[in-house]
Amino acid sequence: MLAGVIATVLTIAFEFQPAGGAADALLASGTGDDWRSQFPGNPALGVVVPGCATALAYCRPYGLAGVDWGRASAGLTRGAWSGGLSLSTLSFAGYRESDCQANLAARCTPEVAVGFGLHWYSIAAEGSREGLPGFDAGLCWRTGRFQAGLAVLRANSPMCGGAALSPVVVVAGAVRPADDVGILLDVRRTDGPISLLLGAEFDVADEIRFRAGVGTRPLNYAAGLRLALGSLALDYSCRFHPALTDAHVLGLEVSWR
Repeated sequence: MLAGVIATVLTIAFEFQPAGGAADALLASGTGDDWRSQFPGNPALGVVVPGCATALAYCRPYGLAGVDWGRASAGLTRGAWSGGLSLSTLSFAGYRESDCQANLAARCTPEVAVGFGLHWYSIAAEGSREGLPGFDAGLCWRTGRFQAGLAVLRANSPMCGGAALSPVVVVAGAVRPADDVGILLDVRRTDGPISLLLGAEFDVADEIRFRAGVGTRPLNYAAGLRLALGSLALDYSCRFHPALTDAHVLGLEVSWR
């Protein structure tokens, strides 16, 4: 049973890639106000970094003993330009996959931002190692309380183990009916049918934000909290999978303006 679950998690390389922030509870990550969403969602979102920020995240995927995932990331904005760095790894016994990512984003106008991402994917297993590059591109447009995004992830269809990592096309939108309420929607297409990811967040108190999301193909749910303590923030989210047990993601962020 355990071997079958582990095989399910590791069958498709680089598919278990949480952000370590809002996207893990919202599921939707193509438009958002969390700078970490630039890594799995849209590289243009790097411009939301408030000056400089660093973050760590950890998860034991679906409670599997010996399977660990982690991400270290950083972001910096100066004027209209933003840069982001991220290193994420998933490991089990003699298997390890890593994704080293560098993003660059810029505001073309006060409403429009564009971003580009460069990946170096690597897999080490049974004494062998394979590395391959990947490319992302994204666009974000905001006016008033509405935001829209478009991104193509892994645009070059990098080859991994003789099989291609399929491009992911993300069309996204977000609306904030109030300052402390947000509703986000991603429409994603990889190889198969389109999947929908819907998320919502609101402030429970000045320092506490609640988030929740639902996704299709497969049907899954998520929920989480963010606790902000000055320049320090703690994130917790739980992903509920229909065929596997829950996955808990813990995140720590430090930011400077």
